[in-house]
Amino acid sequence: MDKACRFCSALKWKDETACMCCSNGKVSLPLLGEPEEPLKTLFLYDANESRRFLNRIRKYNSCFQMTFFGVDREIIMPGFSPTFTVQGQIYHRIGSLFPAENEQHKFLQVYFMGDEEIEVDRRCQFIQGVERDTMFKIQRFLHERNILVKTFKTALENLPEEDYKVVIHADWTPRGEHEWRYNAPLINEIAAVISGDQFSSRDIVLRARVDMLQRVADTHKFYDALQYPLIYCKGQEGYHFQIPLINPVTKEPTPNKKV
Repeated sequence: MDKACRFCSALKWKDETACMCCSNGKVSLPLLGEPEEPLKTLFLYDANESRRFLNRIRKYNSCFQMTFFGVDREIIMPGFSPTFTVQGQIYHRIGSLFPAENEQHKFLQVYFMGDEEIEVDRRCQFIQGVERDTMFKIQRFLHERNILVKTFKTALENLPEEDYKVVIHADWTPRGEHEWRYNAPLINEIAAVISGDQFSSRDIVLRARVDMLQRVADTHKFYDALQYPLIYCKGQEGYHFQIPLINPVTKEPTPNKKV
């Protein structure tokens, strides 16, 4: 990858088309910005804890991800060092807000265990090699600053009964869209608590307790934030169909044109 896009600086192979990343400057995603403490120290400072964290960052992210990775088919090759090969489409799945009877909390459900000590214990059971003190720092930050975690917790407090659902609409557009593209949305602007079926196939629909897993559409604006909470630490939105196109020269939005 030695070819950089002159508009967005994306790195590509020499035979990849010029428009595949940002459509020749017509699509512009806001930068995530510098992380807040304590993540800033873990990411950017040359200290022992930071170096250990960066060496195991995939493990830490796996402990806090709200969705899990899936494939259409996996191939496990035999041998001393088996190889995991993905065949077909890659996708993310999400479960219910609470575990089924006799099941343990996992992924998103861990955020609602109600006790930070028990929550950290459960996360440390997922993957070996993570440090408890670092886990506490990340966990507290996400509970305080991640808009998705705060939204789910607020929605749970307002669920009148288990038949209701928490819905995050894929094509929801906030008030003052241009202004908040660079900030996290408000809690009451993300999720809706409903009892019927007023949602589309691309919406994320969370039920209180259900054995069924839901596939998250890769065009949902929170697709990446749910899977990579250490990168999208505040729950920022990613790619979606409501991103306005811009003029590559003036950088101004093109009226009535979106991705």
